[in-house]
Amino acid sequence: MATYAQVQPNKASLLRRMLQANSIFCALSSVTFIAAAGPLAALVGLPAPALLITGVILLPYALFLWYGASKERIDHRLAWAAIILDALWVVDSAIILATGWLPLTNAGWWIVLGLAVIVALFAELQYIGLHRLQRQ
Repeated sequence: MATYAQVQPNKASLLRRMLQANSIFCALSSVTFIAAAGPLAALVGLPAPALLITGVILLPYALFLWYGASKERIDHRLAWAAIILDALWVVDSAIILATGWLPLTNAGWWIVLGLAVIVALFAELQYIGLHRLQRQ
């Protein structure tokens, strides 16, 4: 006769995993923007320095997310900061797409939209993870 142990998942695990995944995504995006700024600039219709600056800004953000996820107890303020900053990215992306403020190519438009959807998903899942953590 087999015995089964019921495992209670850690309530912080969703938030921790989403912060880690967001960190990895930001780090990969950062390295891509920095290493391939020239070819990406031609693809999306933005100047290469804009992509370089974005890449340089994303790298400390990735480290901030990883640091927060690595703590034994995740600071709620850090989680809220990540959620708010991700939401700002999504709002800024929506403004860029709606106003045509930047001279994006068709590919650039779809890339900005795709990144905004991914970042919105991270923000939502981080919010759900934080909400679960706060119900303890």
